[in-house]
Amino acid sequence: MRSFVLPIVLLSTGVAFAGTTATQVINFNAGAGSSRTDASAALGAPALSNAYGAVTPFNPAFDNSDIVTLGSGGSLTLKLGSPVAISGSAKLGVFDNTGVADESPATFDENFNYTSGGTGLAGSPPFAFGGGAGYVSVSNDGSTWYTKTASGWTLSTLATPESVTLSSITNAYADNTINLGQGSIGTIASDYLKPTAVTVNDLSGLPYSDSSGNDILHLLNGSAGGTWLDLSTVPTASVQYVKFDAPEGSRVVIDAVSAVPEPAVLGLIGLAATVLRRRRCN
Repeated sequence: MRSFVLPIVLLSTGVAFAGTTATQVINFNAGAGSSRTDASAALGAPALSNAYGAVTPFNPAFDNSDIVTLGSGGSLTLKLGSPVAISGSAKLGVFDNTGVADESPATFDENFNYTSGGTGLAGSPPFAFGGGAGYVSVSNDGSTWYTKTASGWTLSTLATPESVTLSSITNAYADNTINLGQGSIGTIASDYLKPTAVTVNDLSGLPYSDSSGNDILHLLNGSAGGTWLDLSTVPTASVQYVKFDAPEGSRVVIDAVSAVPEPAVLGLIGLAATVLRRRRCN
C-alpha cells in the first residue's frame, strides 16, 4: 500500500498545484476619484481586446468591463479560484492598464485616425501612461493578512507596507501584428500564467514585431506580461486571497490577477500520477 502514500498526501492538502485567477470579489471600496467601479472586472483572465483591436502594450485594456480602479483610500479584496501552495518560486501576477506610446511614423486624418503607420514602436526611453501603485496583501483564510514590504511579506498588523508599482504591460496574443494603431486578433493566446520579468523600460526602442526577432513579442516569449511578485517568503502554507489598497493621493488599476505554484510541486504531482498508474497496472 505504500504506493498510495504520496498521492494521498498531495491530494488531501487542499492546496492547488496549477495556476489560478480570481473568481470572487470579497470586498470593494472604490475610494475617492475612481473612474471604473465594476469590481467584477478584476475576475478571470486579462482582457483580450477592446474597441481598438487586441490588447497590446500600445493598446491596453480600458473598458468598464475590463478594469477596476481604486481611487485614493480605496480597497479591493479578491478570492482566487483555488489556494496556491507557497513553496520555492510561487508567484502572484497582477495585470493593470499600463500603455506605451507608439512612436512609429504615422499620419492622421482630421479626426486623428491613423491613415498610415502605427505599427507599434516603443520610444527610447518608452513613454508610459496608465497604471498605478498601491499596497498588496495576501492571505490563506481571508482573516490573517501578510503585506508586501521591503523585506518580503510581513503580518499586516506589524508591517510597514511598501507601495508596489503596478505599471506592467499586457499582451493578449503571441502571434499578432499592429497596423494603423490596432492589433490583430491572433490565434495563439499569450500565457497569463507564465511569469515574466519584462518591464516597460525593457521595451526601449523595440518594435512590436519584427522579422529579425529583436522585438517585443520575442522579449515576452509567450507571456501575457504582468507585474509578478515573489510569494515564496509568505509565512503560510498557501494563499487564496489577495487585497489591494490605494494610498491617499494614489490609485490602483486592476485588470486581472493570477497565481502560480513552484514548478517542483508540479513535478511531484506528475510523479504521483505515475505511481498511481504503475500501481493500477500491477
